[in-house]
Amino acid sequence: TPLNDNYKQNTMKKTTLLFLLLTSLGYAQTITRSFPITASSVGYSMGSSAPIVQTTDGGYLLNYSYSYPNWDAGAGYGTTVIKTDANFVPQWSRKLYGGNGKKTFVLGDGSVLLFSGLGNLLKLDANGQTVMSKGNFTTYPIQLVISDAELVGTTIKAVGSVDTYNGFGWVTSSIAVMVDFDLDGNLLQTQVLGSLKRPSNILHDALGNCYVAGYLGNQGSYIYKIGANNTVLWAKRFQSPIANSSTSINDLKILANGDVILAGYFYNYETSLGSMLLCRLSPDGSLISAKANGVYVSSFDSITVLPDGGLVATGFLRETDLSFSRTFAMRMDSSGAISWSKLYNEGFAISAPLVKETNNWYYAAFHNNYTDNNNPIVFNTENTGVIDCPY
Repeated sequence: TPLNDNYKQNTMKKTTLLFLLLTSLGYAQTITRSFPITASSVGYSMGSSAPIVQTTDGGYLLNYSYSYPNWDAGAGYGTTVIKTDANFVPQWSRKLYGGNGKKTFVLGDGSVLLFSGLGNLLKLDANGQTVMSKGNFTTYPIQLVISDAELVGTTIKAVGSVDTYNGFGWVTSSIAVMVDFDLDGNLLQTQVLGSLKRPSNILHDALGNCYVAGYLGNQGSYIYKIGANNTVLWAKRFQSPIANSSTSINDLKILANGDVILAGYFYNYETSLGSMLLCRLSPDGSLISAKANGVYVSSFDSITVLPDGGLVATGFLRETDLSFSRTFAMRMDSSGAISWSKLYNEGFAISAPLVKETNNWYYAAFHNNYTDNNNPIVFNTENTGVIDCPY
């Protein structure tokens, strides 16, 4: 099914995100926990923090992925999974090859499912020991790369791409696929999504419809809505009108009325500038609203729907070409109007919030401090935006 309704800036309802709302009145907030990673990861960056997941014993599971430049441990991508008690005191951790820190699934027996590396599906028991490791579903130079997954009943529904590499390590072709696994890592079925490039997100709604978002390089981003019978219901493409620019979708959510929220960023290849992007689509794919801002480099990394229908977006921004990245959280109503925003200390790859107590939100992130080896952290803030509490 061809993509349609190219995203046009002249139809976009622009609303500049007023980061004057972002306050930094003091630095009284302390890091709840810092989790040092071994020396092979010194100077790592380009990380991602999966949402914090509660375990069956009342503790929490943290999943951090990152790249690092010195490659002394082999490939330059890694994942560290940390199990903590209810107060985020570490109980065990596992360092794994490859990086894919978007989702972690905790099963009823306390075991953990996650993807690491390319298409490698791992199952750890409640003590962090490997129960199952399944991978190599394809043979090099063809690789299956899983970018996101969700657990629907007893089926792991994943999305990714089948990439073909040349002899120099470059991808020469990429085909988007949806892949189903059972809880033992067995491959159930694969569905090819045409000639699309890398998907980034997958989500199912209560009616069994599936939403797949991804990016097309300098041709923008896309979202597919696929019915329960695997028929494409609609597809949209988002493309910046500025030359040598692209868009990326980092997260998507479905509201109670069926509207789709997309969170991501614009990016210009020539200037390396970027801005946050928040779009809302109706259940039939029509554009309701789109908002962006002009901070030097910025991105929405996650979007969360609260019980009252409001939204919380997290991400990072750089205010100038000389500044470090800083993380932020932004509270909005269901229309996307900002209630409050908070800038936190230097860092990147902040997760969606965990509501541990009614008035307390917890985030996983990376501390952007090379003297501290950019250690992954957990920190907490209150949820009203009244008290300034950067870590």
